Amino acid sequence: MAVNVLIGAEFALPASLERAWLDLLPPARRARIAARPEPRGRARSLLGTRLLAEGLLRLGHPPAALQSMHEAPGGRLGLGVPVDISVSHADGLVACALSTAGAVGIDVEALGAANAEHFRIYLSEAERAWAGVSPERFLAIWTRKEAVVKAAGTAGLAAVPAVDTMVGPEHASLNGTLWWTPALAVGPGYAAHLALADGPKPISLTRIERAALERALT
Repeated sequence: MAVNVLIGAEFALPASLERAWLDLLPPARRARIAARPEPRGRARSLLGTRLLAEGLLRLGHPPAALQSMHEAPGGRLGLGVPVDISVSHADGLVACALSTAGAVGIDVEALGAANAEHFRIYLSEAERAWAGVSPERFLAIWTRKEAVVKAAGTAGLAAVPAVDTMVGPEHASLNGTLWWTPALAVGPGYAAHLALADGPKPISLTRIERAALERALT
């Protein structure tokens, strides 16, 4: 598959598992995650790492490939192998996308009460009109915008208003570049989208159970 998406349920990490997953990472990335004071924040980041390791294995890359992880301009994570990656988490869920066919971005959000009026500065007039007061429609827009920003390697929320999700079905544009933004069915209560350059590509979506994640990598 050109694009693989792996998802896993969030869970608290035993200390031994946290240490094992930290050891998969290069020193700078390891130190950055270990310095986070909240166990849940560390667990989310490390679960994304473990899903990434699983995805790399499926593409024929050993766990040692994670040692090449680095932070590219714009804050995007990169690897020393020809795979583009993106990670997102929402309350209770973590997702990782791997692409062998160009840049990829993923965003997952838990459905709640927020609507377009709460984030109006980030949405165009047409986007606000389409979303109305529907939380589902708002997140359909928001996750597409966030996925595009991640795929484009643009840091922070500053670029979110510039993403136009009204250019056509399953597409969005940023600074003249058109992105394919398919929805992902990651589970009830969530909205999720990918952003991919150069049009539709085959996508594989796999849920990885906790027992599989807890097994040692080989």
